[in-house]
Amino acid sequence: MALKNFDLALEKFDKAIELDGNDTEAYCYRASCYHANKNYQAAIEDYTKAISLDPEHGDMAYNNRGLAYQAKGDLDRAIADYDEAISLQPMNAKAHYNRGLAKIKKGDQAGGEADVEDAKRISALIANALGK
Repeated sequence: MALKNFDLALEKFDKAIELDGNDTEAYCYRASCYHANKNYQAAIEDYTKAISLDPEHGDMAYNNRGLAYQAKGDLDRAIADYDEAISLQPMNAKAHYNRGLAKIKKGDQAGGEADVEDAKRISALIANALGK
């Protein structure tokens, strides 16, 4: 994936899933490859599988599935996924930011701007806590 050879990465993640069909990370990484190849439906399916395997730790999968829904133009489902990511991990700045962009795209300028500001605030808090 780091080399952006998504087709080869897909083969490797297919094999990992074949060996262990409960490997949440393999589903998430494969979904990322699908997303990079603009196969948003396959990405959504893999993120959904990852969420079903580990719903309590699905904030990344919900956020990324939201990105796939947003890429397909389904802003309502995208926002619902960002909401879920935030409910699982309130300090998920990326989910706040992504939800903000989706809200703005949907016409909710004030709500979107509030989410983007929350993302900035969370990012600053995390950076400060890490001493950056």
